Amino acid sequence: MLTATSMRALLHSTLIIAVSSAVVKSTFYGTTSVHITDGNSSIFFDAFFTRPSFKQVINDTIGPHRDLIRETLRQGGVDQLDAIFVAHSHYYHDMNAPDVLNITNGKTMYGSNSTLNIGRGAGLEEGRTKLIKEGDIYDIGNFTIQVFEGLHSPGNTIPGIVEEPLQESAAEGLRGASEFKENTILPVEGFVFA
Repeated sequence: MLTATSMRALLHSTLIIAVSSAVVKSTFYGTTSVHITDGNSSIFFDAFFTRPSFKQVINDTIGPHRDLIRETLRQGGVDQLDAIFVAHSHYYHDMNAPDVLNITNGKTMYGSNSTLNIGRGAGLEEGRTKLIKEGDIYDIGNFTIQVFEGLHSPGNTIPGIVEEPLQESAAEGLRGASEFKENTILPVEGFVFA
């Protein structure tokens, strides 16, 4: 388990943490996916477990691997979730977020308009999605999250906005990697215990 002090050193570039005596467990799941819990409240920042092959990405035939998502969450001990914050809407941040929310009976997915359209396309009800913007502050359980706008790394190859619900192919459960447009990038940088 990581204490707030060790987490501050580990995650200084994306999270600001102020804790008096609470213990926080942080689990990195690869790519940009981090789960944080204090034993009561549970939050994911991005939630991407499916690892499509390079060929699938190039051929625009990617889709969630739901059995892998379930097993990864089981192994990680994540059985309930208060929130998922999605940094931006490229597939390696957002593709699995609606499934993770559903599998854990999670409460809310927070993100850009594009993220919300990806959630709508996956069947999330409006009450389970929340549009975020720079400066927003959310109290989720024992956590307070503040949103800051950031910049994508140079060479963004999939700019744009997902303008309508992004549907999976009915036959195969697939979508194209290029359909996951960036939209506004809003990484969560403020992170304070109440």
